[in-house]
Amino acid sequence: MHYQKSLPRLPIPKLEDTIRRYLAAQRPLLDDDQFRATEKLAQDFQSGVGKQLHEELIAHDKNNKHTSYISGPWFDMYLSARDSVVLNFNPFMSFNPDPQTQYNDQLVRATNMVCSAVRFMKTLRAGLLEPEVFHLNPAKSDTDGFKKLIRWVPSSLSWYGAYMVNAYPLDMSQYFRLFNSTRIPKHGRDELFTDEKGRHLLVMRKGNIYAFDIVDRDGNLVKPAEIQSHLKYVLSDPTPAPAFPVGVLTSENRDVWAGLRDKLSAAGNTENLRIVDSALFCLCLDDESMRDHIHISHNMLHGDGCNRWYDKSFSIILTKDGQAAINFEHSWGDGVAVLRFQNEIFKDTTEQPLVHPGSADAAVDSASAVRRLQFKLDSELEAESTAASAEPGCTKGCSVVSLKISF
Repeated sequence: MHYQKSLPRLPIPKLEDTIRRYLAAQRPLLDDDQFRATEKLAQDFQSGVGKQLHEELIAHDKNNKHTSYISGPWFDMYLSARDSVVLNFNPFMSFNPDPQTQYNDQLVRATNMVCSAVRFMKTLRAGLLEPEVFHLNPAKSDTDGFKKLIRWVPSSLSWYGAYMVNAYPLDMSQYFRLFNSTRIPKHGRDELFTDEKGRHLLVMRKGNIYAFDIVDRDGNLVKPAEIQSHLKYVLSDPTPAPAFPVGVLTSENRDVWAGLRDKLSAAGNTENLRIVDSALFCLCLDDESMRDHIHISHNMLHGDGCNRWYDKSFSIILTKDGQAAINFEHSWGDGVAVLRFQNEIFKDTTEQPLVHPGSADAAVDSASAVRRLQFKLDSELEAESTAASAEPGCTKGCSVVSLKISF
């Protein structure tokens, strides 16, 4: 975060420049009569209400120097949308398989990814994560020598020091939402929730929801062997899939889900929802193996909805054959933060894995350490879960276009 204090603010373009660019974009799409009509409307807007709106925007920007003038509309665009977050907003990004094939075992890979995620989080919160920088001349700026030099430049000026060598530090203000964060459904407009005191991991398997601590009271990573033992316990749990899975409700229309969540709280599930919302992140362990890239795309993008909690800031999905991906809720931030996180944990798990094939389990009582969340559902909530499971809100009336992006 060394550059954060000196980042320049996003400038508001001149209204006449915006109008000119708009008309240039419209010209190839319109015939002469249509373009003349559009040009007249644009000119009237520029000299009329547009001028007033532009002045109001400038005044608003001057009164909110702590942020960007596009920040509010960004959050409104996502949080006010009432469509399901699945397909419409939540993207996914696949991991490449571990180059050492034996490390693609579901338990081994899941444990290593959880451990690497915590190491990333600790580095971020300690202020030691290397800044995100776009290098136009990496031979000069992406070097150990420059990094050592720029450390001595005060953070209030450091961005300009990087600019001098054609390097452009990027805003990292979204990163804090990576962990312990959840999008909470509300009528009309959702809210973002973050509770950095949470030390537990949320795990889903067969639609069942589990939680256990992966950070100790001193803020350190729980021993990897213990995490492996707890995940092994979850993977071997004979509890059948719930008749009425709760996670699938997060695929619904946001107003529908907001009403159902209120009913869940009223039915006595407030504490379970708090555990879900404050978890560091969600790990989805799927019992299915993937057939091909198309199957991977469908599973990681939406699945059947029962083994997902789509509102978490991000979920790491791991299938039975070790295929892995991140599915993330989009309103809290863009892909830069998630891609950085994904690249870092892939590198860490493949170069410095903390557990290995054949690693011994820890001598811990996982049955006591791992808590399976049991939700109380009345007949109405059971009916809603059944309906959503039969046709998840995310897939109603939709056809899925498959794609694969791997890192």
